[in-house]
Amino acid sequence: MSVGLTLRYSIENQRDRVTRLAWSPDGRQIAVPSRDGLVRIHEAESGVLRTALLAHEDAAMGVAWSPDGRRLASVAGNDRIRIWDTTNGELLHEPRRSAGSLTGIAWSPCGRMLAVAAESGSVLLWNTTSDSLSLERKLPSGGTLHPAWAPNGTTLAVGSRDGRVHLWDPWTGTLLRSFTGHRDAAVMIAWAPDGNFFASASKDGTIRLWNPDAEPALRTLDAHRDQVTAVAF
Repeated sequence: MSVGLTLRYSIENQRDRVTRLAWSPDGRQIAVPSRDGLVRIHEAESGVLRTALLAHEDAAMGVAWSPDGRRLASVAGNDRIRIWDTTNGELLHEPRRSAGSLTGIAWSPCGRMLAVAAESGSVLLWNTTSDSLSLERKLPSGGTLHPAWAPNGTTLAVGSRDGRVHLWDPWTGTLLRSFTGHRDAAVMIAWAPDGNFFASASKDGTIRLWNPDAEPALRTLDAHRDQVTAVAF
């Protein structure tokens, strides 16, 4: 008996490289940001294009759905953060201040906070509950790439260009722990659904599984022969 994946459809209407993609919380839609500045939202079942947001003048580097699926946040390399109404494509919020070149974004499980990774080396925490986005604090994480919230919303994991992974209490700004082991940039972090461990994908070609309370890594997956740029549970 063969076990594998069957291609259901292919989305081929992108005019430039796809940078990330994100499933809606209900699993019915996929948001696809591209270097052409557009964020396209497709029906997950069929791949049909539902809408194309003229999101950014520069490359759209990442997107994140709000926990209720009603809003979509996007970031661009030219320092823009924007929040959209997913029902009608309306632009809801855009901060007036510059945030620097941005590399990743993640919505907190409670929906109150956006964590945004900046090329400058900081993680920017934005309050989304007011009528306009307001910057709450900066976490100096050093060459940050992509933030990931623990399922309970109390911890934020951030990969860095030097290969370290930092765990923060985002609500107090306290650095909880740093993990070492990767020999190159830790590009992407993903938490297990129960929050008991997380995985980090690295340009050194490995995926490492970590206990958030202790080092060393629980396990290192090293079958890849090139950089690993994404990981998910």
